[in-house]
Amino acid sequence: MPWPDVARQMRALNDQMAAAARAIAMSAARDTPPALSAVMARYSQELQAVTTALSAPLRQLLDENARLVERIERWSEEHRDMAEQMASWAEQQRLLSDQMSELARPFLEQVDALEELHAIWSDAAGTEGSPTAEP
Repeated sequence: MPWPDVARQMRALNDQMAAAARAIAMSAARDTPPALSAVMARYSQELQAVTTALSAPLRQLLDENARLVERIERWSEEHRDMAEQMASWAEQQRLLSDQMSELARPFLEQVDALEELHAIWSDAAGTEGSPTAEP
């Protein structure tokens, strides 16, 4: 049986037992003799103080845990949004890079051709690339 189902069944059983215990305690409290009522009132007050001392940190822990879960969910959503934005930017950058390559390629081919022509003419003229060099 999956853990969430077990936890749900345990909680339902706990809720039933707590309700039964409250009903029995309320019934017994009404039937308590007056001499014992004062003692039981002090006992229940001390018991309440102890359980409050134990339950207050548990409540705080559960509240903090719920806030942590909410923050993690928000962070996850923001992270997912940022990842989608980055993917969009990457696609735009790829398209821009392709367009720039298409625009620059003819210019770079012309530069290469000019360098090749310069080398041919320099070799034919016997110069090393200097316009003032003499043969």
